[in-house]
Amino acid sequence: MYEFARACLLSALVIGAAHAEDTEAAIKRKFVIGWVDAINTKDPARIKRFLHPQLQACMAGAAREFFDYAINQEARNAPIGQYTVTKISAISGPPPAFLPPDTFTYPVQPSHELQLSFGSTVLIRYLAAAKGSWYEVYPCPNQKGVAFIHEQMAKGAEQQQRARKLLNDLKDPLRSELAALLKQSKLNEATRKYQMATGEKDFTIAVMVMKLLSPR
Repeated sequence: MYEFARACLLSALVIGAAHAEDTEAAIKRKFVIGWVDAINTKDPARIKRFLHPQLQACMAGAAREFFDYAINQEARNAPIGQYTVTKISAISGPPPAFLPPDTFTYPVQPSHELQLSFGSTVLIRYLAAAKGSWYEVYPCPNQKGVAFIHEQMAKGAEQQQRARKLLNDLKDPLRSELAALLKQSKLNEATRKYQMATGEKDFTIAVMVMKLLSPR
């Protein structure tokens, strides 16, 4: 009896491991390859195709501006080039919260977390399966969420304006030294060096300046 139970347990573990491997392989084949190719083109329309089908109603409603903004930002800022899949894992517990809890709902719950490493930059995306494929899942903001997003977009525009001014004020030799680090995909190192040299305390602003400076 003991040997039979042990054999059943081992069989279940093997089947579970095989299923995990199948899911990981499917995510790589049906999402990662095409999605990375889409962000490499910097084409928002291609990136939008990788959003979960159940987001379509949300994207066509009051939250359309949010999705247009988010996808355009992804097209503009996502790193390109060689990458490594560093994590694919099932999500346990509640889905990740991008906005205050009373401002959004998920049209479909993400089931897996994906992490991709582009040099020193790590992208995290949340996925769910549909129609035999895998898609990225976003939260859908309600009316309060849309108002919150408008505030954040206005804040972001102010930050961009300040970052552009700081970039215009950036002179050699520091500018050339930072550009050299960015060419080596050392964004974090360049950001820290910029902060130390200029006294800029806002890390977000410092990153924005480096991204404006980056030739990529």
